[in-house]
Amino acid sequence: MGCGVPMIIRPFFGDQRLDARMVQDEWEIGVSVEGGIITKNGLLRSLDLILWQENGKKMRENARKFKQLAEKAIGPRGSSMENFKALVDIVSRPKDD
Repeated sequence: MGCGVPMIIRPFFGDQRLDARMVQDEWEIGVSVEGGIITKNGLLRSLDLILWQENGKKMRENARKFKQLAEKAIGPRGSSMENFKALVDIVSRPKDD
């Protein structure tokens, strides 16, 4: 997501199926391989979708938006930096007796 390009996803285990569903159906920044198995034809279809079809154009636009959000979050005043500073403050506090 941080690179701003659509993904072709092949979940293996654990929460990766949920992640793949989010990427494909909710955020619309990628596509899962058909049947969970990477094949030559399946990969070519996925690439065709991402690179040439109208849905792929939308995926590329959405991916660029996510990249911009990620860059903003890690900036000097971004939410990730603020959260990191808060964590450092919490773990640096002396223990109460």
